[in-house]
Amino acid sequence: MPNEKIMDSFSKFGDNKESVDIKNYCYIRNTNDQFRKYWAVVKGNELFCYKEKGAEKFEVMHSLANTFIETAKPF
Repeated sequence: MPNEKIMDSFSKFGDNKESVDIKNYCYIRNTNDQFRKYWAVVKGNELFCYKEKGAEKFEVMHSLANTFIETAKPF
């Protein structure tokens, strides 16, 4: 795919031109085994999930250190 770019690693914003800025919706399973929609933002080596797009306070943060991310192929 022409617009895809493979990254060797994540880096903090502003560290270099290889910085990763990924923003999109994700779904997180809650304790009732239901999925809730969150706005997800990858900043450096961390994934932040907000209740809604534009929210200032995150609800969930997950470290992506030693994690590999790639685009899923369609079935």
